[in-house]
Amino acid sequence: MAFNPLNPTQIPLVLAWCSTSCRGGALLHRQVIGGREIDAWLQLDARDANTRIYLYEDEIGGVQGAIFLGRQHAGSHEVQVGWVVAGDVTRTTLRRMMFEGLDLAFSESDVQRVTWDLMEDGCLQVDPYRKFGFSIEGRFRQSFQDGDARRDVVRLGLLRSAWLAAREGLKSRLVHAGLQKSDGVRYVIQVLTDAGSWISPYVDELAEEWVLAGHTVRIAHRVEQALPADFCFCLSFSRIVSAEVRKQYRHTLVVHESELPDGRGWAPMTWQILEGKNRIPVTLIEAVDAVDAGPIYLQEWITLNGTELNPEWRLLQAQATLDLCMQWVKAYPAIVDRARPQTGAGSVYARRRPTDSRLDPSKTLAEQFNLLRVVDNDQYPAYFEMAGVRYKISIKKWGEKVS
Repeated sequence: MAFNPLNPTQIPLVLAWCSTSCRGGALLHRQVIGGREIDAWLQLDARDANTRIYLYEDEIGGVQGAIFLGRQHAGSHEVQVGWVVAGDVTRTTLRRMMFEGLDLAFSESDVQRVTWDLMEDGCLQVDPYRKFGFSIEGRFRQSFQDGDARRDVVRLGLLRSAWLAAREGLKSRLVHAGLQKSDGVRYVIQVLTDAGSWISPYVDELAEEWVLAGHTVRIAHRVEQALPADFCFCLSFSRIVSAEVRKQYRHTLVVHESELPDGRGWAPMTWQILEGKNRIPVTLIEAVDAVDAGPIYLQEWITLNGTELNPEWRLLQAQATLDLCMQWVKAYPAIVDRARPQTGAGSVYARRRPTDSRLDPSKTLAEQFNLLRVVDNDQYPAYFEMAGVRYKISIKKWGEKVS
């Protein structure tokens, strides 16, 4: 698949897509790009080098959508993006189009940031875009006229560093999307994950890939909701799955981010970042009665550069988790013979509490930077106390790493 410059004869086709540009399930919401805006962009494209429009074509030349890339002025390091798609485009094709479109946007070395404006219409979900590295950068209240109503506009931003961090994991999964069908074997897979967990949007993606491969997938948030299946994957799930429940499955699998048996217990990624570690293993194990003590099947390593904030290292953690889960199912049953036991006494991390996000005003930012890296600005923000008053601090990246 490839992007090719817009042919003037295809302008009517692009305009016709405007009414379907918010299709694609949870992967493409309503944008601040409608018929009038696209028409204006099309008119500018012929004479404005700062605006470019490309059509996305599949392997047999079928046109699946278009991408709009615009700079406010010559020399700007920021590109505004927008997509429109054909009404029958699949979610997998849409993900590939977004992936290759962002690659195209960052293909020019001077581009440091991409922005994308979406309308808040009651169904906007930002989590699917975090998988591509996007973060919310602002909200413009009632700044867009949508028929008789005025809508808020949510601006998403993507730094080059965030794109590079997300790119390889996305590429790996897109290359293999729907290609796991091999010998006709189909499994029923149960996934257990905490409701509202940070990993929920990634679990949805994992489930979709398994469904494309022909498997049946169920997602539950409580142990009592779990149904019999071939396999059960416990991903960011805080409850104990008893031996009686595990009898429903051939295998019950857990993903844990430590070099087991060291680092069993709670929030291993967070604790290791606080310890200053920049190379962290992600390990897939069999669930047994003792917590995080089962045999090891697979392991991948996450390498950090020391600047990643919570959304960035969470993305790397999610990508490694999905890769391990898909590898295990694809390699079953031979993968079972590769299991190796944990050896040694090991260590255990304690559960983190809100007070663990407390900053010490007497210490420098440098001394507490790793704590700022692990906090979640919404769920468990950093804070400090001064003169009997508690203050919350939010942290976001602002530009690229300074050399």
